[in-house]
Amino acid sequence: MDLTGILDLFGYSVYDPQIDAMLEQCDAVCEDKSQLNRYASIESRKLGISFWFWWKEFYRRQIGDPKGTVEPDDSEEVVLYEVRFSPKGVAKAKLPFGLRFGASLEAVTDALGRKPFSKSKNFAGKPIWTFYDDKFELVVRFTKDAKKVDGFKIWALNQADREKVQLVESLKEQKKNILPERISDIEASIQQLPTAAWEKRMKSGDEQITPEAIEASREVFAAFIANVSKATKTKNAKSIYTSLTKATKAFNKVARQHRGFIETMEREEIVDFLHDTVRLTGFEIDPGFDLTEGYRSW
Repeated sequence: MDLTGILDLFGYSVYDPQIDAMLEQCDAVCEDKSQLNRYASIESRKLGISFWFWWKEFYRRQIGDPKGTVEPDDSEEVVLYEVRFSPKGVAKAKLPFGLRFGASLEAVTDALGRKPFSKSKNFAGKPIWTFYDDKFELVVRFTKDAKKVDGFKIWALNQADREKVQLVESLKEQKKNILPERISDIEASIQQLPTAAWEKRMKSGDEQITPEAIEASREVFAAFIANVSKATKTKNAKSIYTSLTKATKAFNKVARQHRGFIETMEREEIVDFLHDTVRLTGFEIDPGFDLTEGYRSW
């Protein structure tokens, strides 16, 4: 079975004949496509594959113009946006990007011809590698011992992630913007942590905020400021960016250990502080662009 052609179908309507052919090949059945809502899936009955569809207007706004639609513009028509794979029935199939189930970490990087853009772990403790190309985001999940591929997802690349990739690729160009003379200002930001506001909320009766959560956050902020200061001294833009991603992932751990602590207000305060500190270095960030978005789970 050859499933590599799935990559050519992203952005096509659920009513398109090419989508029908792929669904039939994978034994994925939908009795009434008109009932699919703005984010819905069609799952194979025999294979570990599910096809996820998104309302075409969401697709247009965040990714680009759909490749093929057949319904009127004001319809609820959905287009292919995401495909998820698990091992059932496809262990010997030809899969997108040359991936195969049971492949090692090294085999994955060899197949894709590049290192992952980012590495993390899910809530089950399984390693997650994220890759990007000019059209897709690929997320590969490994077994807990980090030895074998046991699942992956492919998304159409949205504009925000495309900008993030472009930013990382342009990090060397940011070096000229970094201002070592601002190190003292960066270090002084330790006196302006959001934790002061959190303490006030806690004392006012916010039971989701605890002394332990605040202390854990202070440690993350302190390490972040120290790392940014060190990177600023050497005008290392990549290390400044890495400092932010590490802090974001550290807050993922804080959020797991202190459930309910990071709500909307705290999230905004954390993101603003991280961005403001990075901007202090001279590092340029486009207004409205969230550097933490691809790394945070809070």
